[in-house]
Amino acid sequence: MKTRKKPFRLLIVEDDQDRIRFLHCWLPEEVKPVVATSAGKALTILRLDGPRGEYAGILLDYNLEKQAVTKRDQELSGKEVYHAVMQYVSLDVPLLVHSNASISDEIRKLEKRGFWVTHIPFHDLSRQRLREWLGEVCENWEDLEDA
Repeated sequence: MKTRKKPFRLLIVEDDQDRIRFLHCWLPEEVKPVVATSAGKALTILRLDGPRGEYAGILLDYNLEKQAVTKRDQELSGKEVYHAVMQYVSLDVPLLVHSNASISDEIRKLEKRGFWVTHIPFHDLSRQRLREWLGEVCENWEDLEDA
């Protein structure tokens, strides 16, 4: 990934603190992560930040029950987050689905809507694979900024 002068934001939807630590360690310093640790927090961020949300990309988990704080969080799942992505996020924001759950139907729905979706289960995700995806995200972000 080439060095950027201006940092870019990445939305991470993940409820597992160990995974969040891994992702933080794997990210280059020019990436500024915004973390949603529950479905409710993710929905709020997606609604408030608008279609681009100034995110270069979004990393999505599906099972989001570990950090459910409110009763609403306990009733929500990744399914609602994926539907919110389809409703609130611009098609030019790349998605990396890192869930280990079998969610091919949800991924197909995103792809049918025109989203650029990469699926790498977390157990297969490595620093190298994340950096390769981020390289593509960075190029896409710069193209959008230049347009």
